[in-house]
Amino acid sequence: MDVEEVVVPSQQIKADTAALTEKNIPLTCSICSGKFHSPRALPCLHTYCKTCLSSYIQAYLSETNKGSFPCPDCQEDTQPIDPTRPYIEWADGFPENFFLTDMNIEIINDSNIANDTNRKSIGLNKTVRNPRLSFSDTDIFKSSVTKSFDTKTFKEHTVVLEKEEKILQTCQKLDEAMVLKKEDGNLKSQDELTDCKNEENTTKMPKGSEVEEENGLLLPLENKFTAHLPGVEVPSILNNAIILPSGEVLGVDVRNRHVKKFSLSGKLIGLLRLMSEPGDIALLPEGEALVTLPQKSEIITFDPDKSMEVIDHIPTPRKYTCIAVGQPEKLVATHCVENFWCVDVLSYACYILYSIQRNCVGKPMGLTISPNFDIIVSDTLERSLISYKWDGSINFMYKPDPSESDECLEEPRGVCCGRDGSVYLADTKNDRIIHMSKTGFFKRILLDGTDGISRPVGLYFSDKSKLLVTQEDGVVKIFGM
Repeated sequence: MDVEEVVVPSQQIKADTAALTEKNIPLTCSICSGKFHSPRALPCLHTYCKTCLSSYIQAYLSETNKGSFPCPDCQEDTQPIDPTRPYIEWADGFPENFFLTDMNIEIINDSNIANDTNRKSIGLNKTVRNPRLSFSDTDIFKSSVTKSFDTKTFKEHTVVLEKEEKILQTCQKLDEAMVLKKEDGNLKSQDELTDCKNEENTTKMPKGSEVEEENGLLLPLENKFTAHLPGVEVPSILNNAIILPSGEVLGVDVRNRHVKKFSLSGKLIGLLRLMSEPGDIALLPEGEALVTLPQKSEIITFDPDKSMEVIDHIPTPRKYTCIAVGQPEKLVATHCVENFWCVDVLSYACYILYSIQRNCVGKPMGLTISPNFDIIVSDTLERSLISYKWDGSINFMYKPDPSESDECLEEPRGVCCGRDGSVYLADTKNDRIIHMSKTGFFKRILLDGTDGISRPVGLYFSDKSKLLVTQEDGVVKIFGM
């Protein structure tokens, strides 16, 4: 007999609640410490009950005549949505956080179901024909779970006792039986099968005597999280990100105009709101972070380790998108107008020292500096990777022939270098990350769809040999090298 599957509400609510807690998004108002009632979100993303926020605004403005008020949590100066309205109505103007409203409603409804198992009916018997609950012997005898079977909700359920020993014995037999038949008729054990998988992930080596051998081992995925904050912003990605020396991830969210700081577990621990869309992010040796604002022809600096407050606004002579830190006291940035682009070498004050012109149609999407201070740029329109020396001469250009299907680039974007000078390139459309030698020879496909890579965008190689990958679906992955 077919049995229809029931999705228990509490499981989904617990999952959503855990996800919010992991992202450091509270489910209670920090003013009243209770559940949200008509939650209102400020521009800084902090949310409060409407009545709590209104009382706070009135109390603050009763002591000052300012036309704004500080956020109760982050103290960011907040302007009313409609300054013409009296301040007792300012709280009404801020948008309601419907996501948190719905979450609170669902949690309340789910609690009512869980705490009232003696109700006459909750509709489960109509959904499931011949419903059953499965427990092991230890679950039955070591807990009082059977007491709840006397209630109306579980009256007609059949309890199935499963023998743990039988399950373990069955699993053991399955493990022993897992073998793979080779083409020549021999059998391969599970350990040999694992070794075979590692060999299959080693792609062909390039035609070049200087290319060194690789071990071909799969890279361990050490951390994975989503950079999108559900319910409080539009779906987004970290277009470019770095790993700070302290271990946190710092990245730019173009769609929401944010700089976000995450722990390695994905917990949001810092946020900087911007007035314009950011382009790229880099870290100075002194510890300050740089973010380009192309639309405003500006670069901002801030301290990523403390409050993430802006230290300085530096006007730039051009609209720079990508940026990297090069030789001492020098920056490198890309500028593109109507698909004609150049690389400018700048001082820390953003004065142009000299420019490297690219006299062809293209679109630079990735920029990095090698340990030997070569300037490496990915061009998504020309489908190439170019390495320049500091005098402007071309060190190498990687643009494989389309007939070489294994090496052909479709959409080169993020690029970074390892400590030994090896180059790593994200090929977004091909769902893969390519590993090249420091002289531009193809080595192997480092990661691809079989490793869970999906439309990679940004790359960063940390001092502790961690490879950070950002994807278009908002997922951030960190691999050990």
